[in-house]
Amino acid sequence: MPTVSQERVRAWVTSLSAPEERKPVNAINDVDSAGTVLQLARPGKSGRKAGNIEAVTAALVQGLGQGRSVSQQISWNEVPHSTESRVVPNGPERFAYQAKAGEKWIDVNLTDSTLTAYEGSEGRLRADPHQPRRRRARDHHGHPTRSICATRRRT
Repeated sequence: MPTVSQERVRAWVTSLSAPEERKPVNAINDVDSAGTVLQLARPGKSGRKAGNIEAVTAALVQGLGQGRSVSQQISWNEVPHSTESRVVPNGPERFAYQAKAGEKWIDVNLTDSTLTAYEGSEGRLRADPHQPRRRRARDHHGHPTRSICATRRRT
């Protein structure tokens, strides 16, 4: 009977599984100074790690030591990600683009379904589609359209 080295078989099995393993990627939440979550900056992604290296190694060593043909399958365990928080300014200062004083720009927030017009860093007009108007607007076919109610902030 041939002699089978358990260390060499373990190294071989590990070399096969290592490229398929991945570390988890932590989620990142942007929070204000009070700890309130403003937005998810990056979603997390679970990792994975080989779960049965020792069992596969033992079965291969035993089978090969007995001169048998052996087949084993590596099982995978999920490695959960965690969530980190990073403190960012609460207002328009948190945006990547910092507008100059008097510069006009629009923030479209897909999470909150809002649209806010800014002049510099001051919000001037905010549209919220969840607030219905008194009269329903109609499209060119006469069908009702989704209404948007705008409120103007006086400064």
